[in-house]
Amino acid sequence: TLSLPAKVLVITVVDLVRRKPFVQKLTYLDNAATVYPKPKEVIDFMCQFYSEKGVNPGRSGYDLCIEAESLVFETRKLLTSLFNGTDPNRLVFTYNASDSLNIIISGILESGDHVITSNLDHNSVLRPIHHLHAKGIIEADYIPFDNGGYIDPDDVKRKIKKNTRLVIINHSSNVLGTVQPVAEIGKICRERGVIFAIDAAQSAGVIPIDIKSMNIDVVAFTGHKSLLGPTGIGGIYVRDKIKIAQTRAGGTGVRSAYPFHLPEYPFRLEVGTINV
Repeated sequence: TLSLPAKVLVITVVDLVRRKPFVQKLTYLDNAATVYPKPKEVIDFMCQFYSEKGVNPGRSGYDLCIEAESLVFETRKLLTSLFNGTDPNRLVFTYNASDSLNIIISGILESGDHVITSNLDHNSVLRPIHHLHAKGIIEADYIPFDNGGYIDPDDVKRKIKKNTRLVIINHSSNVLGTVQPVAEIGKICRERGVIFAIDAAQSAGVIPIDIKSMNIDVVAFTGHKSLLGPTGIGGIYVRDKIKIAQTRAGGTGVRSAYPFHLPEYPFRLEVGTINV
């Protein structure tokens, strides 16, 4: 039986630095782009999976397929626990953080809505918002930052208005390394009834994220940075009662006779075969 190794969520970037690198003559300092080298445990597990159990999960009822689906669900549970979530089915797999953020922005904002973000945010947030704003579909405000690279939660509070539907903030900057006061911003959003999403591409796996105590509604993350996984994987955790509209449709391997894309999570936001 192939099961997830116990060290999957225990290995840290510090552990990697202490190890003898795979590439002897390279000093690698570009971890904000991607963590390298990947842990040997990750590489070994991936090779073992694709050699022994690399079938499409949830597409049939034979033993290998069921075992692959069990691995996927176990990973949903681990990541849900990492963010202190409650429902593993609301942990949705995507292709990367950019994919996650596009799904969140396009699936939450509707015509006439107002969104708040910051000038420090990544293009994965800014460009989707710019596109919607340029078409006249939404209104947008951009919170400035101080000389230390921090935004003021009070600035967010002042920008919220009647049609504000979403506040989306970069948890930690890949350029400056600043960690924004998301708990304070989350408290403001919860009090005002505004959805609060964070871009955790840089923070997931290295900075604690508690969606309950921080009042976070949606988390977007990637797998290839501080979660120490391969490229081509990412995810979204969606808090209970938060609705993200479906923007894509396709195969799920479940209820194939149903003519529309499935409305329940995780299938609601997952399309096609995921990167098992």
